[in-house]
Amino acid sequence: MMPPVSSRPEPLVERLTRAELHACVELARGCGCADELSDWRPLFDAGEVQGVRRGDELVAVCSRVTYGAVTMLGKLLVREDARRRGLARALVRASLAASEPSVVGVVATDAARPLLDRLGFARVGEVVTLEGRLHGDSPALPSDVTLGAFELSRAIELDRAVVSCDRAEVLRAIAAEAVHGWCAFRGPELVGYVMAASRPDRRLVGPVIARDPALGAPLVHAVAGMHDVSVEVPSFHWSLIEQLVARGLCVTARRDELTRGGATLPLSALGRFALVSRALG
Repeated sequence: MMPPVSSRPEPLVERLTRAELHACVELARGCGCADELSDWRPLFDAGEVQGVRRGDELVAVCSRVTYGAVTMLGKLLVREDARRRGLARALVRASLAASEPSVVGVVATDAARPLLDRLGFARVGEVVTLEGRLHGDSPALPSDVTLGAFELSRAIELDRAVVSCDRAEVLRAIAAEAVHGWCAFRGPELVGYVMAASRPDRRLVGPVIARDPALGAPLVHAVAGMHDVSVEVPSFHWSLIEQLVARGLCVTARRDELTRGGATLPLSALGRFALVSRALG
């Protein structure tokens, strides 16, 4: 029998290093995730990963990435045989303490919702995961817009203007993992961009940022090619979701986007058509 929660010692939460990359991937896969090293490298390079050990074994983790006044939590994972011991609570509380006074957001699984609710999080939106292979020709671009080579420095400037926070470090880390990227230009002006990372069975599309709603679907198509894709779209972009479903993608998951106290998440801008990832916002 497990001792009552009140009598257990507080778990020791420690900051992990890149030396634990393989341990994090192994833990994630043991929790049912199809993670690769490339999912975790940006979290270590641009953010912070905290963990709890049992002896020499890593049994729980949580990531934290800060964009100025915004902090995103993610990768809250606890090995099955270490659950119900307060490890997830200790990790989130440690992340919250390190994040003050930021607005803290998280894209939550159903399993994590009860804990996050108790810690003061509230629903502010929803993220829709779409997967599959796109069919047909790419939607037509506005006549004065063309797709060109990816330009990271200009994409970072556009991203900062659209989402009102600085994600430069994360975008550089993601770009190092990305296999495809496109920019949309209206004359000399950059008005949208997309990146996609490769997995053995699909391309992970995101972020997708654009000033013009008509660019969302063409940007996704630009990096999809003839591959299966996965993309995570805020639910208020219902028109983009409908276009992608009509062209062959299926909705495979819906997850609530939460913030501590229900404060507005600055990242939830109209120009954010797809997340970098659930962990990175």
